[in-house]
Amino acid sequence: MFWLAVFLFSLVVSVYPQEKTNDYSIFSFRFDNDFVFETDRYFTNGFDFSYASSSFENFGLNKFIFPNKEGKQRFYSIDLIQEIYTPREKDSTKPVIGDRPFSANLYLTYSQKFIDKNDVEWNFRFLLGVMGKYAFGEEVQNGIHSLLPTSAKVLGWENQLSDALLVSYLISFKRTLAEIPMMRLQSVFSGEIGQPKTRAGVGLDFTIGDKSFAFDYSYENKFKWRFRFKPNLYFVLFNANLQGGLFTKNIYSLKASEINRILFDLQNDLDFSYKRTNVAIGYELITKEFKTGTAHIWFFIKIAYKFN
Repeated sequence: MFWLAVFLFSLVVSVYPQEKTNDYSIFSFRFDNDFVFETDRYFTNGFDFSYASSSFENFGLNKFIFPNKEGKQRFYSIDLIQEIYTPREKDSTKPVIGDRPFSANLYLTYSQKFIDKNDVEWNFRFLLGVMGKYAFGEEVQNGIHSLLPTSAKVLGWENQLSDALLVSYLISFKRTLAEIPMMRLQSVFSGEIGQPKTRAGVGLDFTIGDKSFAFDYSYENKFKWRFRFKPNLYFVLFNANLQGGLFTKNIYSLKASEINRILFDLQNDLDFSYKRTNVAIGYELITKEFKTGTAHIWFFIKIAYKFN
């Protein structure tokens, strides 16, 4: 938690004057859970509180963590994210060998998205946070279960992965392959290094409907919609939520030889936007992350409100 405070403080104190463009101020909330598919395992719950604002253009930290590339449109956001992971067998007070370990992440991200002069969409993201008991996975999961009459208390959190510092940096970019009115197909390439994940990815982003880059950042007095089909293939070098953090000792974690290096991920969502409000509903599917695991699917909903 100390490092989260340092990160926030550095954002505040490093402001320097700069002319602002494309004014926007947006708050959004995303909720992920697998209950819709009647499961309660693996990535089982997630919260994402996000604030995007043109005022972040003034942060002095930008010049240290983002490249100084010319861009037509540029957007900044800060997210507070919690992720909860559990094994299939949650009621055992001892680790279940061959299943995934209990783990939780709590972290901040600071992101920059922009279109360069060649119409390539770039995304840069810096992540800082914690894994372990200070991510409050046990408290949140059992707190939710206490409100649901059909859910019991989860007993296995005493075996969760040890505390670890999470630091990572992600770069991704999209390039348009084909485009016609109301449709666009883009290639997607990404790379992420650090904890919790070190991996590289390649995929597609197929959009039907409103395909403007500013769909999430501007508002109009008309109804807009889009459907997105996003398949991705990842090569995984390291996953702290399966293997434990670097330089940590754990009650139970999976070995590197037990991790699947090639993963397929599919995300489909339908977005609606009217005036200041945007709603996205969808699901995400991922193939099995470890050799004795199974594929997993979960539902998500995101609601955003645009203040200006």
